[in-house]
Parts: sequence; C-alpha cells; structure tokens
Amino acid sequence: MMHEIELSAAAVLAAKKLFNHLTVDDLSAAGFTEEDEAAFGELYRGVQGYIEELEMTEGSEA
Repeated sequence: MMHEIELSAAAVLAAKKLFNHLTVDDLSAAGFTEEDEAAFGELYRGVQGYIEELEMTEGSEA
C-alpha cells in the first residue's frame, strides 16, 4: 500500500540529518527488527527524492 504525505522543507531537512547519522547498528540497539530496518530504508528512499528536489530548487535560487 502506497501513501502520499506532505512534508515541509524543515521536515525533509531534519529527516536528512537523521538518516545521515542513523546506522543499522543504532536501529538494532534500539530494538528494531530487520523488517523495521527495511521499512526505514524504504522511508529513506522516499525522503531522498524530496531532498534532491529541495537541493535542486535551492541551487536554482542562488
């Protein structure tokens, strides 16, 4: 099942920061399962598209 969500630029940038510092070891230590880790990977890939779009938009405004 696919869901669409709207995110502010601040939320996208916060997610980028989180994913840049979060490791699989961190998730495991926090009790997340391999299935959870795969779901985080899916979330990362979804957010990554927005990050790239934001960076391109910011670059064109410079």
